[in-house]
Amino acid sequence: MKSAFDAGFHHLIEEERDPHNVAGILKLYLRSLPEPLLTYQLYDQWMEAAMEPDHDVRLRALWSVVNSLPETHLRNLRYLIKFLARLCQNSEVNKMSVQNVAIVIGPNLIWPPVDDSALGMNMTATNLHSSIVDTLITYADWFFPG
Repeated sequence: MKSAFDAGFHHLIEEERDPHNVAGILKLYLRSLPEPLLTYQLYDQWMEAAMEPDHDVRLRALWSVVNSLPETHLRNLRYLIKFLARLCQNSEVNKMSVQNVAIVIGPNLIWPPVDDSALGMNMTATNLHSSIVDTLITYADWFFPG
């Protein structure tokens, strides 16, 4: 299926429309980018914003980091987050709540600049990654109006 997408065949036959396969390809694509969509350069700022205990201050801090992204990253993030927010609107049917989507997609949007896979991902960092994505999805229309 990935080979078909890479070759430009974007029309899926019925057997290939399994949402798990499509989600797997999306995650593979995001993870294979040379740099995470949320960028290495802004990693520390994302983490600082996510650790802010005050909800309103955290939202403003995340908004500031979002708007510090390079234009192409910002456009792609906007499209992806708006799509994920729409996906979550159907959580009664697809069982993908905002929290579930954030847990699944978060590690594919942001990861530390240093490869610490040999040490295992720090659980606090993993939770913060999911928290960032959860907040972006929950407040998608605020972060990305229109």
